[in-house]
Amino acid sequence: MACECVKCPECNGTGNVWYSFSGKYLGKRHCDDLDALECCDECGGSGTISACLECIEAEEQDNVDFIDKGALQVLRDLKEITDI
Repeated sequence: MACECVKCPECNGTGNVWYSFSGKYLGKRHCDDLDALECCDECGGSGTISACLECIEAEEQDNVDFIDKGALQVLRDLKEITDI
């Protein structure tokens, strides 16, 4: 199954937009090194305005895996503390 997420047209899927040194919105392009890259308000920095089911499920699985790894590390730490 192929990804069917819809890229944000405001930031072109990067999740970031440019603002000039004076605070003027520049969008996807910048002029010089003083410009600032900031989080896109339209997509909240995700780069997509609509996520497909496949990507949503993959992100949820990543979150579960991250929590599981964190829980295992806490258990290891507790075991190490109690073994002292």
